[in-house]
Amino acid sequence: MAKNKTQRASGTNADAVVTFTNSSTSKLGYLGGRVIWSYSADPTGGRLTVVAGATTLLDVDIPKGGPGFLDIDGFDPPAGSTDNVVATLYAGGSGIVGKLNVAMKA
Repeated sequence: MAKNKTQRASGTNADAVVTFTNSSTSKLGYLGGRVIWSYSADPTGGRLTVVAGATTLLDVDIPKGGPGFLDIDGFDPPAGSTDNVVATLYAGGSGIVGKLNVAMKA
């Protein structure tokens, strides 16, 4: 049965990073989830990425402060991968707070 895993991060003019550990013993596959983000004002160079090792699973520009969200069906690392899944909301600019919430089923 899939278990929900939720993590949150925030940063003021710094990346907000959420990491889901995919250890060699568990070999977790992420079945899907929701990514929610916001900036306290319209960002300069706002961007959201989700990567597993060297594989980019999601890469979108965030031009407005939000909030915004994406529902994902199948955030799976490559088959047999033990790479962590890392979601990053890039720094929004001077004095801008970015918040990232990620809920996954593993």
